[in-house]
Amino acid sequence: MPYMPYDASCWQDPKTAEWVQIYAGNSPRFFKDFAAAYGKLLALGTAPESAAAQSARASERTRRDAADTALAADMATAITTTSAMASSF
Repeated sequence: MPYMPYDASCWQDPKTAEWVQIYAGNSPRFFKDFAAAYGKLLALGTAPESAAAQSARASERTRRDAADTALAADMATAITTTSAMASSF
């Protein structure tokens, strides 16, 4: 069975290797512990994002959108140029 790099690191890290062994041999315990931990996460929720973090995320999204638009325009130009060159043969 293929593993993700993170899965392999869990076997190698002494802090988590013990738990990998415990859960590998006892899937009911894994699911019981996982359900309890996940339930705590849902009950506690997450901290609200600060206005600065929201602004930074919005700025990054705007920057990525602009880069995507520029890339699309460059690709359209390349396709048009290649088509024109191909039709001249």
